Amino acid sequence: MDVGDLFRQFGVADRYGDPDRDPKALLKLFEDWETETMHAHGWARAPQPEARPSPPAHLSLVPRGQG
Repeated sequence: MDVGDLFRQFGVADRYGDPDRDPKALLKLFEDWETETMHAHGWARAPQPEARPSPPAHLSLVPRGQG
């Protein structure tokens, strides 16, 4: 099953069938559908973890006068 099959299955025009449809609009439509489906099943997205701070760059990689 490819993406075109998924779009046809859910009644969405595929990217070749509707030249006026913005690809970003299709992604938003899919995300909305995914969120509604998860909500209907009682699921929720886990919060994204905070990124850990990276260690400072090695002194040999920092330009002179900036480290």
